[in-house]
Order: sequence, then C-alpha cells, then structure tokens
Amino acid sequence: MKIKNIKSGSALPSKGVYLLPASQISEILSSLKDDHYRVDIKGARTREELLASFAQNWNFPPYFGNNWDAFEEVLRELPPEKVYVIDGEESFRKRILVESELLRSVVREVLSKRALVLLVQR
Repeated sequence: MKIKNIKSGSALPSKGVYLLPASQISEILSSLKDDHYRVDIKGARTREELLASFAQNWNFPPYFGNNWDAFEEVLRELPPEKVYVIDGEESFRKRILVESELLRSVVREVLSKRALVLLVQR
C-alpha cells in the first residue's frame, strides 16, 4: 500500500497513513488539541532509540519489550480515536532505511484501518 500525501488546506481523513510536509504540522496540531500522540524520531540513531521514543511519547505500558513484536502488540492496544503523529520520519529514513521500512510496515498494518497516522517529513 502506497502512503499518500495530504494536500495543503484539505480536511484530515479519519484513518490511514499519510505523509505530511513539516510546513503543515503546526496548524494541524493546534486543531487537534489533545486528541493526538506525537513522537519526534528525527534524532533516533538506532532501533532501540526509535522504539524508546515511541514508548516514552505514546505512553506505552511498562511491560513494553522494546522490539518490533512488542511494538506491534502495543499499537494494537492504542485508542483508535487519537491521531498519531510521527515527526522527523524522513530524517530517520535517510539514516536507517531498513528500520524505517519496518516502522512503516507495522504502522500501516496495525493502525491504517482504524486510526489516522501522520508521517511528518523533515
């Protein structure tokens, strides 16, 4: 499944995984108020740092195992009414393509049919 772009000025979809230019994120976040989880991964250098960022910023439970299987399991438990913002995904992707592909794959598989995920391109 290809990840689509959100066009400037268009309404947010209710679910799916979308690329979002950094220039649009401030406006969108202010409209969401507290109805979102946001993680900034542009500084992550390893899979461990990446998953630890998610655990801290998306309020993962203490038993989170910091691996891809545990990540997928926890994503399945997240509330679908929230918007999930992954900031700096493009920067992370340039550094660690394999882990970025895994991240996109898991997010698409688990969240795309039940929640809105925005991949902010910085």
